[in-house]
Order: sequence, then structure tokens, then C-alpha cells
Amino acid sequence: IQTDQWVRAHAKEVASGRNRSLDDLHNEMAQRVPMGRIGTAEEFANMVLFLASDDAKMCTGHNYWVDAGWR
Repeated sequence: IQTDQWVRAHAKEVASGRNRSLDDLHNEMAQRVPMGRIGTAEEFANMVLFLASDDAKMCTGHNYWVDAGWR
């Protein structure tokens, strides 16, 4: 999920001398994800909202992965 964590990771890379843009970091990480992109906080929140809604009242005892196949 794309969060400020990526900004902090990029800042550490820059501080250690690695010279690549934040967009390059995102693109590199996205290549590791089967869907080819990093998810957004909104996409994660949508799953939470679904599970908290009446639409999910028949969902029980499951693990839901919001990771675009990263596992």
C-alpha cells in the first residue's frame, strides 16, 4: 500500500548515497507485485468498509489479503 513509508524509505536511500527518484522506487516495487502496481490507502479502506457493511454479513472466518498478489 502506498503510504508515507515509501517517502521515508526513499529519504534513507538518498541519505545513503543512492540516487534515484521516488517515482523510480515506486516503479521498482510495482514490478514485484503481480498486479504491476502499488495499492492505495483508499483501496485498503474500501475492503475495511466492505467488511464493516451489511454487504459482508455472510463473510465469516476468512483472511482477506489486500496486497495485489504480493504474498
